[in-house]
Amino acid sequence: MSEFFLTENDRLPTLRSNLSLSDDGFIDLTGGTGYFIYKNKYTTDVPVTGAIDIIGPTSGYCQFQWPSGTAGVFYGRWRIILNGKQISFPNDSMLDFSICEDLHSL
Repeated sequence: MSEFFLTENDRLPTLRSNLSLSDDGFIDLTGGTGYFIYKNKYTTDVPVTGAIDIIGPTSGYCQFQWPSGTAGVFYGRWRIILNGKQISFPNDSMLDFSICEDLHSL
């Protein structure tokens, strides 16, 4: 089951999250960079990556602006670089989402 749905070629809603590690609270993203990486579940297409905006560094709050894309069922995660080290969110699963076909392109 998908955690959220989009329509092909829609650029909103922006994907937003407060990144945390279980009970440790939100991650301090001050000085960090990152990207969102996602891949179609049912094809061998290469993963898509896109830069994120860190909009609340001390609360782990970040967002990803969707590019135009194709319809399908995807999985993905946030990748953050802090002090030269990578950490992925969620780190115990993937975010599942669907991008539905745009009726105008049928």
